[in-house]
Amino acid sequence: MKFNSTPGNTSSSGEQMMNVTIDFAVGTQGAGTGKPNLNPGQCSWIDRGFRPGEPPQIRLEIVSFAQQQQALHGSPVDRTPTAAERFPDAQNVPQYLSSSDHYWTFWVYNTANGYLQSTNQRSFKLLKTVPGGGRFPLPSRPGNVNESF
Repeated sequence: MKFNSTPGNTSSSGEQMMNVTIDFAVGTQGAGTGKPNLNPGQCSWIDRGFRPGEPPQIRLEIVSFAQQQQALHGSPVDRTPTAAERFPDAQNVPQYLSSSDHYWTFWVYNTANGYLQSTNQRSFKLLKTVPGGGRFPLPSRPGNVNESF
């Protein structure tokens, strides 16, 4: 998986945005809704693998530094390995996905121009089923590069 970032626009709130390109290995089977069936650096659709001709690249716009206001006001900046779960930005999402236990979900459409455009994205947390049928997110733990969308 390869990330490339270039400066984008400035948001209405004054935050610098980044245009991020993610090149990935295509998954041959669906990622699923439980623990994804993915190898490190791989992406797949939830219900199926990639079809021939579908692009192995995602493009998105994301804030450059999501904790800018905290930093400007002297508040502590979260630099933990899971900071992207709370403050996703162009700096910490690639770091977060360098762990094989971390997954990311993208909502994308095929532009027919050689890439998938993301309209939304967030961390993907596995759900644990407990006695009685309740489902809860598993606790975070360090990991590697896997994605689903």
